[in-house]
Amino acid sequence: MKRFFSLLLVFTLTIFMLACGGKKETKKAEPQKPQVNQQEIAQKVKAMLDLKAQFDQLKTQKEKDDLVQKLYNSAREILNLDPNNADANSVMDFVQLYYAKGWMERGKYSKAKEMVENVLEFSPNNEDAKKLLEKINDWEFLTKDEFKKIKRKMTFEEVQALIGYPLEKVEQKDKYGRTVIAWVYREPELKRKVVLYFNDNGVLISKYWPKNKTTKKKK
Repeated sequence: MKRFFSLLLVFTLTIFMLACGGKKETKKAEPQKPQVNQQEIAQKVKAMLDLKAQFDQLKTQKEKDDLVQKLYNSAREILNLDPNNADANSVMDFVQLYYAKGWMERGKYSKAKEMVENVLEFSPNNEDAKKLLEKINDWEFLTKDEFKKIKRKMTFEEVQALIGYPLEKVEQKDKYGRTVIAWVYREPELKRKVVLYFNDNGVLISKYWPKNKTTKKKK
């Protein structure tokens, strides 16, 4: 009798285990992505465009620098929700071109070019980006013809408008102890330094173009 109950117990356990093992595994349903709330996006877009309108009215560089970061954050938030949003993409292009101009003013033309080319990669028909890239390519190096157009007594502003921003600005003293501001450029062929010297009133007093090195002939 005990054996019967033992066999019955074993049989019952075997059936239970087979039944459990025979069950098909059910795949867990993948969590659905939350649906984009178009009304929420529309509100964010309106707020972003209001910021852009404020930016266009600003006068000082500091005010613009402060607000352009908010514009960037606003556009980025919208693009995270809706990557193809036309308004947000347009504002993001605007922000990148703004920063590219800032790099140009510091003479960092390679960084400026990188940002402009990034805009053109996603917005190949952006006319502002095309014009800025053309200006970067023109201003990155100083040609001999451009150098000849630079005349003594020209001001900072006149020189900058003619040949662009220098790669660096160096303040130094001449042999008489007077303050001289050197604007450093590079010529395109050998990438040698070309220097323009201004007095402390911002007026050009002299300029330097590197001389070609000549090799002496052996006798």
